[in-house]
Amino acid sequence: MEEERLLILQMLSEKKITAAEAAELLRALEGPPAPPVTEAPREVPPGPDFGDAPAPSASGAAAISGGQGNGFSDWLGGMLSRLSDLISLGTGLEVIEEVEGSLSANHVPVDLNVGNGRLCVYAWDRPHFKAIITRRVRAGSEAEARSRGAELAPFVVTDAGIRFVTRHYGELQMAGLDLYLPGHLTYTLGARTGNGRIELEGLTGSAAALRSGNGRIRVEGGAWGRVEARTGNGSIKVGTDAAEVDVNTGNGSAEVTLLGNRSARAEATSGNGSITFDTASVPQVGLQVDLATGVGGIHDQSCRQWESQRLQDHLTTKKMSGQTIGYTSAANKVVLRARTGVGSITLL
Repeated sequence: MEEERLLILQMLSEKKITAAEAAELLRALEGPPAPPVTEAPREVPPGPDFGDAPAPSASGAAAISGGQGNGFSDWLGGMLSRLSDLISLGTGLEVIEEVEGSLSANHVPVDLNVGNGRLCVYAWDRPHFKAIITRRVRAGSEAEARSRGAELAPFVVTDAGIRFVTRHYGELQMAGLDLYLPGHLTYTLGARTGNGRIELEGLTGSAAALRSGNGRIRVEGGAWGRVEARTGNGSIKVGTDAAEVDVNTGNGSAEVTLLGNRSARAEATSGNGSITFDTASVPQVGLQVDLATGVGGIHDQSCRQWESQRLQDHLTTKKMSGQTIGYTSAANKVVLRARTGVGSITLL
């Protein structure tokens, strides 16, 4: 019965059924309710005689006995039939597929979107790409799992770019990807997963948009015009050469390290976690900051000089805004903004 419960919850998460429908299915799995406890009949004193009361009509009795109507029964039977179909497919089988090929364009769009699974994209020094695709599918045999998995989570490479987007059916339990791309090309990359980690390493491109419903996000090396990372429940660690970085985590820490020799802007938000900015690798840098924490402190370990004594003495405060001495004439101007509800903010 536990497996059936998980299937119902999966159907709900994939929005194939509503919350009310899921509740009805879960109640149906519990079986019929226990009969009510009745008390022994008690003698009722006679009341006034109003004559013979009319008996209820046949249509009225039918309405009372079938208050929920046939519509509910039909719906419940259909939902249980769908659930039975999923169960009959068997347990989840994990299959792995490897794909290699060439890319014709110098700039390659990459679109990755899975409901449940990791997305890891790495640069390597070879001229071709390699994809290692892991799929877990409810199927009766390995051959069926491979065929159905390729249908539900197709990996497609065309002149328009690379696309790995899953179709949300109950048979597909997980789809993960390890993708190795030529480091000499540039990319526009979007990666989204409902439940899994995202890793991006060593690539160069115009923009990277990374989103995980429940997992950590890591960006390491490479160079980007803009990096955007969002996760509902997980940590974010970005260490790259980027002109613009925007990270947001609902429940986790955020760490941003700027590695480039250029001006940049970085913003970090966390509902419940610490935030760290590291600009030590940026040469000839001037900082402008706007930092605030609800519960926590602001710690400056950058050894930089600020324009006012108020900023020099900010360690006991929960807000800090201003700029370093010489900011307006600095070769590389870096703007930092941070907001956290519960956590500290640290400048390195």
